[in-house]
Amino acid sequence: MLALALVLACGGWRKQIREGDDWMARDNPGAAARAYTKAEKARPEDLDLQLRLARALLEDEQYAEAVPHAAAAYEEGMTGSPEVYALSLLGAGRSAEVIPVAQKELSSATDDRFHLMLARAELGRGDLVAARYWYEEALKRGSSLELRAGAAYVYARLGEGSTVGSVTLDARDDADASLGVWAELGAAWLAAGDWSNGRNAGAQLLAMDPSVLGEDAQRGDWIRAADAYAVQGQYEPALHMALSAACLDVEDAELAWKIGAWAAAVQDWRLAARWLEHALVTPPYDAPEENATAGVAVATLGGDMGLAERRKVRAEIGAALTIVYQKLGDPAAEARAWEIVLRSQDQPDAETWYRHALALFRAGDFPGSARSARTATSMGHQEAAAVAARAYRRIGDFENAAGWAMTAWEVAPGDPELALLLAELYERDKRYEAALRVIEMGLSVHPNHQALQRARTRLLTSF
Repeated sequence: MLALALVLACGGWRKQIREGDDWMARDNPGAAARAYTKAEKARPEDLDLQLRLARALLEDEQYAEAVPHAAAAYEEGMTGSPEVYALSLLGAGRSAEVIPVAQKELSSATDDRFHLMLARAELGRGDLVAARYWYEEALKRGSSLELRAGAAYVYARLGEGSTVGSVTLDARDDADASLGVWAELGAAWLAAGDWSNGRNAGAQLLAMDPSVLGEDAQRGDWIRAADAYAVQGQYEPALHMALSAACLDVEDAELAWKIGAWAAAVQDWRLAARWLEHALVTPPYDAPEENATAGVAVATLGGDMGLAERRKVRAEIGAALTIVYQKLGDPAAEARAWEIVLRSQDQPDAETWYRHALALFRAGDFPGSARSARTATSMGHQEAAAVAARAYRRIGDFENAAGWAMTAWEVAPGDPELALLLAELYERDKRYEAALRVIEMGLSVHPNHQALQRARTRLLTSF
């Protein structure tokens, strides 16, 4: 009986392997993986079976599940295992681990496969320059549309998007151009700031497969993959997936917001500004105070969004834009972003008014800066009075400048900038002793401040 059981068991796992092979030949890797898994339970030591299972899981896009099986085959040097292992790691978002595997294979590689894997791994790690290098190395060995479209995306992300057009023309002439090629080109055009061609790439995707827009179809997969990458802090691959999805629907406000936030996370400030601005003018996030009244719900893909929630989202997007414009050195745009935050809050706080005042001051809008600084001061912001004082000084309203400078001085006695401002205002009235006193107080707190030292020397000669 025992012998019969062993024979049946052996026959069982062999049958399951044959079933798995048959499913793979019929392009059904999910069913193949299930058959191989049953066989693997009986034969866990069979490395060839481990590799077959890893390959089936990889083709079924079950990347994390494929990794341990591919690793077992790779560690024992099974033929074909480096590629399966590296691709499984890539799909699982473990980009750093791909690099030593792929680099080890470069010396014996006869095509562009491992160079391409290195390019994708470096993109996953967020190193666009290294990704470009490996794409260029891959292009020395191959010229497929998939390879060139991937390279075009990286060039576009680096601000070198001149190759996107030529690859697009080649794709239009190639009836066998894949969905992946058009998604890559759509992402590249959007990364380059050309939304018209980005939409055209999305239209090509839809023409090839109208079901791609379904929540459980390719677009949904790209968005879910983008979210998963972002959760892991891998913002470059998150952007890549999100831009691929965006070419199918650039009017998706939530996706636009995510793209803007992830672009800011990788410090691509111009890309971030473009998409955050777009989110703010796209329903349901567009100006709630102009397009809705309290209690009116606005239909969204996720349900109903009321006015309060819209305002909250707009405040968050506006706050993100303030950082982006500050990094871009555009204080006027930063001030406009703070205004979005102010309008989106039922009761704007003192800090927001203060930041608005600072941005307006840097933009040269001194009357506006003074107004916002006064508001912040009235709400208890201790530093805002100094901004009001400097703004009035720039307007030429020396009386108000002196009053607000004294208010600020009470909060921060000895502040060197305030000391210099007060001294200047006292000097205008020929109150040299008062000017000297504030300079001396400033020096008592900041004895090595050179501007204060020079002011003291000048004032001592004024008596």
